Amino acid sequence: EFRLDYQREAYITLLITLLFIMVCSVPVLAVESLVTHYESYTYDFWGAPVPAPHAYLPSLMVTGVQMGTGVLANPQDIVVLENSTYILDTSNNRIVEVDENWQFIRSISEFQNGDIVDKFNEPQGLFVTEDGWIYVADTANERVVVLDQDVNLIDIILSPHEDANYSYMFEDRFVFRPRKIGVDRVGRVYIIAQDLYDGIMVMDIDGSFQIGQSGKTVAPKLFITCGVSGAVQFTVGMEKSKVVVAIDKNPSAPIFNFATYGIVGDVREIVPALLQEIATSKNE
Repeated sequence: EFRLDYQREAYITLLITLLFIMVCSVPVLAVESLVTHYESYTYDFWGAPVPAPHAYLPSLMVTGVQMGTGVLANPQDIVVLENSTYILDTSNNRIVEVDENWQFIRSISEFQNGDIVDKFNEPQGLFVTEDGWIYVADTANERVVVLDQDVNLIDIILSPHEDANYSYMFEDRFVFRPRKIGVDRVGRVYIIAQDLYDGIMVMDIDGSFQIGQSGKTVAPKLFITCGVSGAVQFTVGMEKSKVVVAIDKNPSAPIFNFATYGIVGDVREIVPALLQEIATSKNE
């Protein structure tokens, strides 16, 4: 009986030892495979950062030096397209484009604005369309800059609070500091601005403040829409217009239900053609 008890204790001791080795070794391997080079955090009720579990684990980490761009300084946004990636290098006041292998293509830090060479100032938001148009939330310059793929200036969108038609919607001390930006398929621009808590600002394709239920109601003799689908928030603001000309590439767009005349096609092709036709007519 003594011999059986001894063997039983020996087996139990061996089993416990094996379990101990397994328990101690597996977590070590797991921890080593989940190492990150940054700390994850969230914000508590008072807005203070507090530690949080890692939501994502990096599969690749690339530095600016490795990409050939030089040291990145406080990058705040990134846009990944099929063949290239755009990185908003905020404190260096530039946009860096790299290829699918994360190798440097070009750096965009300035553009021609009339007779001057203009530059970004602490930009914090970036969006690039499929055809290469670049939208930059140029935060410290209080504007949104729109460039084409060759870095030609297309437009500069300023704050609508400077327009007398919309100034009543903003506080007197409001300063336009766009931080994030997005663009939909028809060219409407969506902006998240600092210290603006009423919602996302929406601009039409021409950079005009979105009208409708949240803006101004208009009733002109001629109303031309370019790339506006015709959502109810928009149509209630222009339904009293006498003549409506709608341009949209979607033949089923609701805006055509309100239009006196409709043109189906890409506004970037149709509008320049119309302007050219008008100019030709004036010269005749």
